[in-house]
Parts: sequence; C-alpha cells; structure tokens
Amino acid sequence: EKMENEPTRQNVLGDIAAIGQEKEQSLSNLEKTLSKKQNHSSILSEIEGIQKTKEQGQQDVENNLKAKLEKAKLKEQNAASLDEIRKIKEEQETGRENLEAHFAKHVNKQSE
Repeated sequence: EKMENEPTRQNVLGDIAAIGQEKEQSLSNLEKTLSKKQNHSSILSEIEGIQKTKEQGQQDVENNLKAKLEKAKLKEQNAASLDEIRKIKEEQETGRENLEAHFAKHVNKQSE
C-alpha cells in the first residue's frame, strides 16, 4: 500500500514545489514591475519639476521684460514732460521779455 501511494506523494510534492516556484517567479516579476513603475514615477516627478522650473523662468523673464517696458514708457513720458516744461518756460520768458519791451516803450513815450 505504501508503494502505491509513494508515486502519488512524490507527484504531489513535485506539484507543490512547481507551484512554489511559479509563485516565486510571479512575485519576482511583480517586484520588477513595481520597481519599474517607481522609477517611471520618479522620472515623471523630475520632469514635472523641470517643467515647473522652466515655466517659472519664463514667467520671470516675462515679468522682467514688462517691468523694463514700463520703465522705458515712464522715461519717455518724463522726457516729454520735461520738454513741455522747457517750452512753457521759454514761452513765459518770451512773454516776460515782450511785456518788458512794451512797458519800456510805454515808459519811453511818457518820458518824451
């Protein structure tokens, strides 16, 4: 009786060993897949970080250019304002000179 059961027992033990090896192989494959996914995730995180840094850099450049443009506009406005002030002063000076000349003529006529 033991002899008849012996091959069956061997078969069962062999089957169990084969199942164990399959499970180990499956586990190993899962670990490799997980490792790849973690590496992939890490790479994606790095790419996201680089993208954010790039976007921030572009935003900084845009802001810098806008500030320079605004500064240039203000300088232009200031120059125009200074020109206006000079013109007004020249007009005032011309007006004053004309008034002085007029009064001088008037004073000369009265003294004659």
